[in-house]
Amino acid sequence: MFLQLLQRQADYRPTDIAVAFGDQQISYQDLLCAVEALARSLLESGIRPGDRVGLFLENSPQFLISYYAVAACRACNVPLNTDFKEDELAFYLGDAGVQCLFVDESRLDLAERVVAKLPQEVRIIVNGSATRGACLALGDLLQNDSRVALPNAQLDDEVVYIYTSGSTGRPKCAPRTVLQYWWEMSNVIEGIGLTREDTIFCMIPMFHNYGAVHCMTASIGSGARLVILDKVNPFVLRRDRALQLMEAEKVTVLPGVPFMFEHLGASSIDADLSSVRFCYSAAAALTAQIADAFFEKFGVPIRNHYGCTEVGAMTVNVDADPRRFDDSVGQPFPGVNVRIVDDDGHEVPQGEIGEIVVDARQMTRGYLGEDEAAQGLFRDGCYYTGDLGCLDSDGRLYLRGRKKFVIDVVGQKVSPIEVEDVLDEHPAVSASVVIGVPNPNGHGDVIKAYVVLEDSVDLDALV
Repeated sequence: MFLQLLQRQADYRPTDIAVAFGDQQISYQDLLCAVEALARSLLESGIRPGDRVGLFLENSPQFLISYYAVAACRACNVPLNTDFKEDELAFYLGDAGVQCLFVDESRLDLAERVVAKLPQEVRIIVNGSATRGACLALGDLLQNDSRVALPNAQLDDEVVYIYTSGSTGRPKCAPRTVLQYWWEMSNVIEGIGLTREDTIFCMIPMFHNYGAVHCMTASIGSGARLVILDKVNPFVLRRDRALQLMEAEKVTVLPGVPFMFEHLGASSIDADLSSVRFCYSAAAALTAQIADAFFEKFGVPIRNHYGCTEVGAMTVNVDADPRRFDDSVGQPFPGVNVRIVDDDGHEVPQGEIGEIVVDARQMTRGYLGEDEAAQGLFRDGCYYTGDLGCLDSDGRLYLRGRKKFVIDVVGQKVSPIEVEDVLDEHPAVSASVVIGVPNPNGHGDVIKAYVVLEDSVDLDALV
């Protein structure tokens, strides 16, 4: 799929810039040639359809070239968090059965230590000049001028292994196929209205699905130009550089996460971001303070976006006046159906809180090798997210916490987050945590709140 998209863009606009990175300006034709050369080198080195290839790389043109080339071989990408320590990297490489690993030179020592302890043989390809032993140099592989035929991609090929965060247990692998990724990319392009006139700014990691789809694949699918922030971390030291790039490159689409927008809003740089037509945030709750500070400084509203590993992009705020509904995560992307159900799986009336259930053509079919309990989240062609929410009359989704954190009070489902929000508004409270404890009378739970009071405030002030 990716190779065909690149070929289409290169046929119609070969000299147009596809990717900007530091001083590099890579045209669509040059990007296509690099992907094809690397794919042929991978095939000649023994990579075969279905093989799993790890990407332990920072955001860079080499990341997306490697990603597309692996897919062109009909192999499966396994993107890896560049902050992984030795035990974490070992788990993911072993669990996914990785047979080849791309790694930045700065992480070569770590990669070699981990690979040496794995039961399977793993070939290492280094993005840099330090090659030793059996390691291959990515730069050398990009010089391939052979005419080895590339295989035709199949729609049901697994193109990427995406792992859940592990916040609710051991990380689970959610394989995504070529067709599923194509649908998500298409939905994002249509939902946000991306065109070849757009310039997307990539400051979020491309090893996350958010960065891979909204930046990497959506750009080649729409023909938009992709500007990649070099050396993202630590972001607090790169925020000024990010703002200068956004202004200089006249960025029009700006995806991010709350802590990035918080640091950008706190920068001393008064950048002109008037070119930005669509700015949105995901991955964590965007507070009103962060959104207001960013809008006050740059005049750009931040829209909410909601997604997950298993489905990808689900909703986004596309309202003409996004600040009017800034507490909503928006309406479903095209091809995504969102329902709110009770504990019995029946839809609840509009405005009532229940579990968010999603039916989407882009979602994974299930977890890789997981037990029946984990697979039970996929039922009747839907994914049961475990998130709580409600819908308004226009189909906007509002998040209301996690189902597992709900407190059952005499048959009523109470969200601890909502109780905390009420407590935190009180001038006597600086912080609060609400939990459910067993009711001594044996009927459900009772609410127990722990609060941190402001100095010299008596607890009776809360009564």
